[in-house]
Amino acid sequence: MNIDLEYTEDNKNNNNNYPANNPATKKPIVKKAIVSNEKPKDIQTYSKPNKIQQTLNKEVLELFLTRGISENTLQSFKVSQSVHYFAQLKKEGISIDFNYYKNNELVNIKHRSLESKSFGLEKGCELILWNLDNVDDSHNQIIITEGEFDTLALGEVFGNKNIVSVPNGANSSKKQNLTYLDGKENAKLFEGKQLILFFDNDDPGKMLTDAFVSRFGAHRCLIPTYPANCKDANEILLKHGKEGVINAMDSIKFKKVDGIVDVSDFRHKVRDYHKNGFPKGDRIGLDNVDKLISFRGGELTMVTGISGSGKSEFLDFIMVQLAKIHNWNFGICSMENPPEIHFTKLAEKYLNKPFEDVINRSTGELYFEKMNDNDLDKAENFIFNHFNFITHKTTVSDGEKLRSTFSVDYILNQAKTLVQMYGIKGLVIDPWNTIEHVIQTTETETNYVSRILSKVIAFAEDYNVHVFLVAHPTKGVTVNGIDRVATLNDISGSGNFFNKTHNGISVFRDKKEANAPVQVHIQKVKFKFVGTLGVANLDYNRFTGNYTDSQEQIDL
Repeated sequence: MNIDLEYTEDNKNNNNNYPANNPATKKPIVKKAIVSNEKPKDIQTYSKPNKIQQTLNKEVLELFLTRGISENTLQSFKVSQSVHYFAQLKKEGISIDFNYYKNNELVNIKHRSLESKSFGLEKGCELILWNLDNVDDSHNQIIITEGEFDTLALGEVFGNKNIVSVPNGANSSKKQNLTYLDGKENAKLFEGKQLILFFDNDDPGKMLTDAFVSRFGAHRCLIPTYPANCKDANEILLKHGKEGVINAMDSIKFKKVDGIVDVSDFRHKVRDYHKNGFPKGDRIGLDNVDKLISFRGGELTMVTGISGSGKSEFLDFIMVQLAKIHNWNFGICSMENPPEIHFTKLAEKYLNKPFEDVINRSTGELYFEKMNDNDLDKAENFIFNHFNFITHKTTVSDGEKLRSTFSVDYILNQAKTLVQMYGIKGLVIDPWNTIEHVIQTTETETNYVSRILSKVIAFAEDYNVHVFLVAHPTKGVTVNGIDRVATLNDISGSGNFFNKTHNGISVFRDKKEANAPVQVHIQKVKFKFVGTLGVANLDYNRFTGNYTDSQEQIDL
């Protein structure tokens, strides 16, 4: 494999050290997508480290030599030492300092105690990848490790270019903190590049691998095979030398190969389920709903309901609650709601205040006071940090503005960009009937719906995103002229709206009774640990757009 990395002076003239050619390293073709929100998400003030840096003393150098890492490599990665207070040890001591540079400015330091494996980052400083400044845009690959020692071990063989470390390691939970990947600057850095994931060969390392694959896609992530007795890159260097590291690099392959997996590919997930229980998903904070359904990445939820039932309104409530309670980020493609109008609806739900004054028509008295400027600032900040709106791509031809249509491919390409830029966990497509549908001449509508839903589900699973798809039922959902609850099978086009989705929700409101509760019918739940079938009765506040548990709840 002709890897895009530089070799150290000791090795660059030794042809035996170059990895063999590997077709997996061909640069992928990545289509650029347009996202409506062009502002950076990382508008935040960070502290800067204030440490007196010292050159490495003999004791520190000897520690690294026992790990197979030379002084030249340490210098090339700008490793230094200082005196630091370690809270775990409750005392000051010599600290090995892994210095985090961004645009040649020191923005953070990870301290490692010389006498023990006590680690700590500087408080209030920016969280970035270690060795970020040595990523070269001209290369089409980046090696990412789970820790600085592994980066240094690889640096012994390949030099200091295009090898970085995550700042916070991995944990055994499915929820990994990847905020150091957020923002347009990082999206540009990773655009079009393959990622070689040299994470630890243990359960936390595999969880981190899954998180990166969800973020960037399996088609861009390459995984090495380690020797049987090695957990990480540094251990390979110690036990098998530089040749062992090169052999591991030669072994890289895509996370998913030919659609075949064995137990070793998902063992860490099974162990996690056994230890911590099945991943039940996040709930929205209403008891009547929470006991029926939760929401997690990698699934598709169909939402339907007769006209005027409030299906989009309830979905907005779900989004706001998941963002408030569980810090979800969303991509929204709402073809019937301009972003600025949609903003007002989300703001009302977030603040529990109306966007406009509510006046009693009979008396002229103020019934509900609208949100003030400070409220609006809070709502804007919340929505800015949790929601992005997918809009038309506009081009100009012969002086005429032309707008792109909303095809499923266009929407999913935009969503992939939002996953990479901001780590969105939810995608809303509302509604199905406004998407541009191109049915091939050789396929029926049923087959077309099946094909498109498979594409949406593949996106959800590959990027660990929960997709909410709103679809209107056919007209005439009545019994003896009286509205009834719509089902997923009432959606025009195909029974696959029920068959292929993970979860199904139908929203119903009796329009003849002004104060009748909103009924949320959970009509399908694929996995029993996510929820169950049933009906949740909710009261709706038409002034703020919020929902509360109804006192008329009837448990089946």
